[in-house]
Amino acid sequence: MTDLCTTILLTLALLHVSVAQEPSLELLPSNILKPLGDGVYISCTANVDDPGLVTEMTWTGPNGERIPNADGTINTLEGIGGPGKLDLMIQNLREQDTGIYNCTATYAGNQKLSAGLAVEAYMDIHFGDTPVHQTPFINTEYKIRCTPVAKPAPQVDWLKDLVPLKNNENYIIQQDGVLIKRVTEADEGIYRCRARVPELGSIEYRDIQVEVFIPPRIENPPKDTKGVEKDSVTFHCGAIGKPAPSYSWVNKDNEPLKEKEDYFIDSDKGILTIMALRPEHSGVYRCTAKNPAGEDHASAQLQVLTKPKVEQYLNITNAVDDEAEMRCIATGDPLP
Repeated sequence: MTDLCTTILLTLALLHVSVAQEPSLELLPSNILKPLGDGVYISCTANVDDPGLVTEMTWTGPNGERIPNADGTINTLEGIGGPGKLDLMIQNLREQDTGIYNCTATYAGNQKLSAGLAVEAYMDIHFGDTPVHQTPFINTEYKIRCTPVAKPAPQVDWLKDLVPLKNNENYIIQQDGVLIKRVTEADEGIYRCRARVPELGSIEYRDIQVEVFIPPRIENPPKDTKGVEKDSVTFHCGAIGKPAPSYSWVNKDNEPLKEKEDYFIDSDKGILTIMALRPEHSGVYRCTAKNPAGEDHASAQLQVLTKPKVEQYLNITNAVDDEAEMRCIATGDPLP
């Protein structure tokens, strides 16, 4: 009985020695899932009887790239924890840094050791340059843009004024937005672009205010006007549109009047006032109503009336009982 116990104990001891002496490399952690932009640290430790016999310890990255890499963003950390240990550090995890990393070494001159792990990355949902205020023009085709980005790729759905939006004859939901085939005023509202990543348990949304722009239409055009020399006259030009249009005026020579002497323009109300009228002010004046969706034009004629002016009146001398003609020459518009 004693011999049997001794044999069992010796067998267990030999088995323990055999297991303990089997060289290997241990990686910590065993797998990595980190957000893009984070730093990554992996330790590679040789589990051997004599760490001093470990040589040629190296790291390789995805596609067999040797570490440190060419641009210096992935490096090894030597001398931390003594021989038989080589750690890896990724300073700023990028998409191209993901993949399989392998730690390799040689033990006792001839025994090759290797261990690998996958470095995976995720990116929280963000909406990039998605505009929160979008302005389609009426009666045009327009895409409400929304470009959520995440890793893994997000699933996207849409709501309009909190009501789920579905494909129909006027709305087509696409990868990067909602296409409106023909914009009407009824398409105004708050559109919610909602992104989900089930693998991360993430959901985010971006509300987009859609305001339909309508080009101006002049409903109250300026009227032909007569004015007296040295007096002033006013033209009125009124248009509807969305947003409210601004107004500009030009004269018969197509010259802008905003900065010209004798002219005053109210760009918000469409009013043109011409002061100290002179004959050369006569002619056609054109109003332009403009907003981001378009513009409209209307014209009116100005006639400057000049007061009568006696240009020539001559005194004459004549005999009694003779006929005499006295002439008075005057100018004016209209002729006096």
